[in-house]
Amino acid sequence: MNYLHHISILKIYWKSGALRANVLAGFGALVFVCSAAMISGCATQSTAPAQSEAAQPDAVQASNSRDAADILAASVGTSSGGTGMVFVDAMTLAQGQPIPDAIVKTLTSDTSTVHTVTVTRSKTKNGYGYSGTWTHTWVYYDANGNPMPKFIKGQTDSIVISSVGEHTITTPRVSLADSSRGMWTISNLVAAPDSATLNGTLTRAGQTSRLASGKTYTHTFTINWTNDILVKTHDNDWDEDVAYLLGNGSSDFKAVGFNGNSFERAVSIVYHGDGTATLTVTRTSGNGTVDTFTIDAKRGIWLRDDHIG
Repeated sequence: MNYLHHISILKIYWKSGALRANVLAGFGALVFVCSAAMISGCATQSTAPAQSEAAQPDAVQASNSRDAADILAASVGTSSGGTGMVFVDAMTLAQGQPIPDAIVKTLTSDTSTVHTVTVTRSKTKNGYGYSGTWTHTWVYYDANGNPMPKFIKGQTDSIVISSVGEHTITTPRVSLADSSRGMWTISNLVAAPDSATLNGTLTRAGQTSRLASGKTYTHTFTINWTNDILVKTHDNDWDEDVAYLLGNGSSDFKAVGFNGNSFERAVSIVYHGDGTATLTVTRTSGNGTVDTFTIDAKRGIWLRDDHIG
């Protein structure tokens, strides 16, 4: 199936002004193999020159790796209001169901193939909290790649969905205030409606990141996914729907913090399909050491250091 054709249809709506008026904040793209996630920050209280991370002690470099893992984990979790929450909404639509509490709009008429909803949520539980508003815009496609005005079970085979959001996140290890924009293609719905194939990209731009290390960053990053398996299920422990992922990823992570100090990490991600993932973090701007972490991609927090230094 030619999904570039699908995305070009959305671009035509964008140029017409109809889609642009409803997605003014812009959108990115989203696919599930985390390729090229970049987080960049800037110091707000210092004009001191930047220092090379390679000159920093090993303990500082290890702390930087933990900060990268903290931000990435919070940004993908369902309970933390990360990409998992967006994926739950996307799978809900891909299964022909309405998103709870969503304000639904159709851009042109009842026969339009372009639809949009706005969702506002807030929740606090067990040290996790989020609040935010997301706007999703999507088009359904049949097995031949033709746009459809509505979901029809057994005929709708894919959905191309874009999303923009403004949100705040708090976990036991990090607090973020940022915006997001992304685009995903969820396909293979006829054959596997409960475990579809996901491709796409997400970009987040943040105002502050308060970490367990005590550091603060402004940040941006992009995550890409390719041909990952996406599953939506209900978490009875917290009484919420969550998204599980199965697949591999990689990312390039950059940050600039207080006093202009900067660091870069090459990160590979393996999603295990059970709500957990392994991050392999290489200190590319430091001494080249590899650190590994296990994260709970369902909750949005890393669970442990598997290997540091």
